[in-house]
Amino acid sequence: MRFRNAVIGIGVISAFAFCGPTGPAAAADCVDGSVCRWEDPGYSGSKYVDQPGNSGRYDIAWRNGDNEISSIINKTGKCVKLYADDNWVGTSYLIEKGGSRSGLERNGFDNDAESYEIYRC
Repeated sequence: MRFRNAVIGIGVISAFAFCGPTGPAAAADCVDGSVCRWEDPGYSGSKYVDQPGNSGRYDIAWRNGDNEISSIINKTGKCVKLYADDNWVGTSYLIEKGGSRSGLERNGFDNDAESYEIYRC
């Protein structure tokens, strides 16, 4: 019985160590030159694509956070504009170069982005 309890205890500790809370540490995982997006506020939950900062227009595929982005970091050195609809139309929201938003719900753009644009500004 002791061995079983010890194994369970180790499993719980291991699960916490590998699946524990994310947040500021997750924000630090956004590499320079990229745009990083997360499913939940505070740079937590699923992290969607580290998009290199190449200028261009991009649709957000369903598996990469379409209508699910709640926090974002822009380390591209360029502006990033989020759009509420595919093909860069609809309501838009600007993330300035070097900018971040830990909670897009405070800006009225939570779970709205379907496409975005990276451009020099």
